[in-house]
Amino acid sequence: MLSPPFSGSTAMARAIEQSPLVSNFSFEGQVVRGAKKILLPKAWDETALIDWKIIWKFWRWRWDLSKDILLEKSPPNIMWAKSMEEYFENAYFIISIRNPYAFAEGYTRRKKGGFDDAARFWLRCAEKQIWNCSNLEKFEILTYEEFTQDPSLLEFRLNKLLPKFGPLPANIAVKAKTIRGIETNQITNFNQQKIDKISVQDIKVITKILASKKECLEYFNYELL
Repeated sequence: MLSPPFSGSTAMARAIEQSPLVSNFSFEGQVVRGAKKILLPKAWDETALIDWKIIWKFWRWRWDLSKDILLEKSPPNIMWAKSMEEYFENAYFIISIRNPYAFAEGYTRRKKGGFDDAARFWLRCAEKQIWNCSNLEKFEILTYEEFTQDPSLLEFRLNKLLPKFGPLPANIAVKAKTIRGIETNQITNFNQQKIDKISVQDIKVITKILASKKECLEYFNYELL
């Protein structure tokens, strides 16, 4: 999975791992022992050269290799997707992203920076996701909004990528971090609750920065507020 942080990727991954064909880490691959000391210092550096052969040696002990599909969702993989595709045979990608205003609330609430930082980081991720859509061979796009509005789209997109993937359980409930904390819920769109927590002034800050690259929003069908 290729998704920025704070964008619903945990819920999506928890849904995917309910397939009997899938093995997923209990945490992100970037913090697997051994891989952590290589990946974390290089996180978000798209010029970094990752030795995936070494990373595989650490990851393989955390996956169930008897499964047909091995799932990984570390957000910095957005920057390295092409090199992953080149190293890992039969690599397939779900490309995801979330409304930039809802993303900004999660980014700032976790004290990663201010709303201006959040908007710039979202644009950086969006630009790279657009690049990924133009350069990766096997991928499907599924935004946070599409997934939460109709969770069955996840099954549909996965089966377009992998025709033998098969069905996911109906009425999927997943345990993930939400605006209210860690909860087990049916798939739910929390965007409006998050946006409602942002002040009018901060909305203006976000909008001013996003407007400089409006084409990134338009690509994923988002609008300025």
